[in-house]
Amino acid sequence: MNNYYDVVIVGGGIGGLGVLHYLKKKNFKVILLEKSARCGGLVQSATDRNHLLEIGPNAFLKSYKNTYDFICEVGLADQIISNRPEAYHRYIFRNGKIHPLPEDPISFFKSDLLSFAAKCRLFLEPFVLKGPSEESIKDFGNRRFGKEVTEVILDAMVKGICTGDISQLDINSMFPKLKDIEKNYRSLLLFLLFFKKRNVQKTNDGKKTFFLSLKKGMGDLSHHVHNKYRAEIQTECLVTQISKEDAGYQVYTEKGIFYAKEVVLATRAMEAASIIKNTYPDYADILYRIPYANVATVTMSWKKEEVLHPLDGFGFLSSSKEKLNILGALFSSSLFPNRTPEDEKMIKVYLGGPQKEEMLKLSDQEIIELVLKDIQPILQVHGKYQYVKLRRIENAIPLFNMGHKQIKEQLSEMALKYKGIYLVGNYLEGISVDATIKVARTVSEQINN
Repeated sequence: MNNYYDVVIVGGGIGGLGVLHYLKKKNFKVILLEKSARCGGLVQSATDRNHLLEIGPNAFLKSYKNTYDFICEVGLADQIISNRPEAYHRYIFRNGKIHPLPEDPISFFKSDLLSFAAKCRLFLEPFVLKGPSEESIKDFGNRRFGKEVTEVILDAMVKGICTGDISQLDINSMFPKLKDIEKNYRSLLLFLLFFKKRNVQKTNDGKKTFFLSLKKGMGDLSHHVHNKYRAEIQTECLVTQISKEDAGYQVYTEKGIFYAKEVVLATRAMEAASIIKNTYPDYADILYRIPYANVATVTMSWKKEEVLHPLDGFGFLSSSKEKLNILGALFSSSLFPNRTPEDEKMIKVYLGGPQKEEMLKLSDQEIIELVLKDIQPILQVHGKYQYVKLRRIENAIPLFNMGHKQIKEQLSEMALKYKGIYLVGNYLEGISVDATIKVARTVSEQINN
């Protein structure tokens, strides 16, 4: 029968597309069902009036081998580009202005980002004893680096990654490598100074590069894989539930029933829970416990002469202590070429998260006005913007709060209990595209075995 498959994949985000690619390489009979009109999830790009907009991730680190290998495997190696050298710098907002994030001990001592007392406290880090096995990012930071470094730098960087509250986020789930370094090397500072090899390359003129993307945007990856496997993909096909049968599973959709030996749920956690709740309610209950952050982005551009700041960096972040309306901003026009008209400067501003979710209830115009209130003095912006685009994204980022480690352990137990159901998503091993692709490859290998 036409609707019988080895594997049905539910969800056409980058995780689902990854599983599809890996299984097709092994000649599985597989189909991917996506509820919307196009695949990619948040890994999508759009061009609007000569502005290239990234819906989700804007780049990936050079060290992200899973992403790099996947891009090469699907035939996009010649589309990979490096960031502009000036985009290497990163800024932190404090006391009314943005400060370059120090890159080495000398620049660290010269920087006015931190007080002298905070700098001295940081150099006591090698003498700090190991902490408890489980603690929040805030507790970990206060213990190892001191309160000021945690509030000014660590909080801002975490906001830029997931928008979460460092007093609630689990250090083991968000940054397991930091706990491993503490366990194996005792000091994070000594590890960075003497053991860590930074994944930074230089251009011919000696300038640093750190990030990669695709010429047409990160969304070109989703678009390309979708086109490559178009015959194995059904879009606008909402999956409502699954049920167990002797030979495998029945997958119920608005377009009919699909039959599969095994099912991969490559959706957000609450969507996977909704699909299996009638068949495996205990499995679903665990998935429902994973919280997500709602966010909004505002992309704006001005004529170059109307933005006095050179935007010579990746962007800037702000900690909760600074009380800005925004979480930070990406300097889009400085990051990669061909993102905006040559005579304009473009930024992408981030808002929302669990500590500032009320702001997302405002109207579009009210949000834009708040963004301008923050951005204009920081980046010395004058004049009317040339372009603006606001996007609201519900359940955009999973939050690895305290207890997430136990949730993952319980999900692993459920996977053993209910064989043939696999989970893929950024709520498992990390929120990055790289972590999701790694999970997709791992699941594909498990199915193969």
